[in-house]
Amino acid sequence: MHIILGLLGLLAAIGAIAWRINMARQGAEVVKDVAETAINLPRKMRFQSKAKRKRLSSVEDPREAAAILLLGMARAGGEVTTEHKKTIRAEMERAFDVDAAASEELLARASWYSSNVADPDDLIPRMTDFVAKTAGSEALASLSSMLGSIGAVEGDASADQVAYLRRYQQRAGLS
Repeated sequence: MHIILGLLGLLAAIGAIAWRINMARQGAEVVKDVAETAINLPRKMRFQSKAKRKRLSSVEDPREAAAILLLGMARAGGEVTTEHKKTIRAEMERAFDVDAAASEELLARASWYSSNVADPDDLIPRMTDFVAKTAGSEALASLSSMLGSIGAVEGDASADQVAYLRRYQQRAGLS
């Protein structure tokens, strides 16, 4: 009987040691994760800072630039409504020959790119030049009519929207 009790004690001691080793291993993994996070923190913060400052510089698709301009037109009239978004998506589906999912994605990216821009007029020079350089003058003319339809979503375009369209047309060389 005393041999069985001795074996049970030995097994309990081995189990306790194994449990302690496992807990130490888990603790070491947590420390490793914290250290990796601390090491990557400066790089992550630099990227976030750059992303906040230079969102518009990362636009690589003329369709994204056009979507940013369309969203800017809607914002020039005040609050961007559901009707504005619906019309922007419809215009992009028609002009860019994309499906509903792609137009929704383009609108979401355009919203993110331009979310830190306080004045919609700041979008006009950079995005118009980008569209002109990458898609040509035909795209600029098409975009002008798309901007006009966004301005007319809620009846007549507001004075700010008319001014926005005029500045776009001047920048694009359409007026």
